Amino acid sequence: MKLFNRKNKIELSAEEKKIRKRERYLLILSGLMFGISFTPFPFPFTLFLFIAFVPFFFVVTKRQSLADVNKASYLTFFAMSITTIYWVGSWQSKADPFLMLSGVVLVFFLPCVMLINSSLYFLSRKVFKKDLSLYFFPMFWVTGEYILTLTDLKFPWLTIGHGLTKFTSFIQIADVVGAFGLSFIVLWINIFIFKGLKHFIDKSSSGLLNISAAAGIFVLIIIYGFIKISSSPRRRPAGPRRGRSRRAARHETPWNTSSRPRRVPCRSFGRSFPRASTPRKRRGSSRKNLRKAGRD
Repeated sequence: MKLFNRKNKIELSAEEKKIRKRERYLLILSGLMFGISFTPFPFPFTLFLFIAFVPFFFVVTKRQSLADVNKASYLTFFAMSITTIYWVGSWQSKADPFLMLSGVVLVFFLPCVMLINSSLYFLSRKVFKKDLSLYFFPMFWVTGEYILTLTDLKFPWLTIGHGLTKFTSFIQIADVVGAFGLSFIVLWINIFIFKGLKHFIDKSSSGLLNISAAAGIFVLIIIYGFIKISSSPRRRPAGPRRGRSRRAARHETPWNTSSRPRRVPCRSFGRSFPRASTPRKRRGSSRKNLRKAGRD
């Protein structure tokens, strides 16, 4: 089994170089669409997750060796990493230089770990048909996501399910399938869209069927999300109402003046005290009372 085609290297023609250049742009575009789907980008950018792998599939399915597949995959994964986890280095003037160095290492090293996904996909092409092996790609990707949650080196930041946090109507199904299930569903939608576009380019009649399958999965999950949201009990806002503090809303006694001792002015000390603690003269302790007692 030939995994690396290093021998008998053939120089590419001018036309082939143009095609390779175009493929590089597609790979970078795929990584950038994946990256801007995550926070801090707002919600509409989250929808790019459902088409982010389509350019990647157009390129990888044409590569014939493991080295070529991993080269293309690394370029996409590197664009993903530099878009989503650039913040790890804390690029500021007062940042720790070792922290900045670790951020650079992470951006270059994480795509190497993600090559497990593309390598498993290429090996599956040796066992199954080329068109059928692509349907196993979601399983390989989720396997890679799970590996990134193990040991002390875990870094699950690029889990696809985590990128859908702002798409509330879609992530409701996570109570059934979990975060990894969301990743599986998103990748299947990408595959169906890729298959549909490829069949449209080849002028095949099955293109509409694949696009319909992707749209059907998307719509069914959205409907489930709306039903889930509408059926959940509505909670009152936890914040204060009309200027009153939370403590006052829960316990009325702190602001109820009748339940507290009234403050009265005390002339002898020049300030006010509660009525119960106002200084008073003791009976029988004054000189006048002592003189009366002596006369008697």
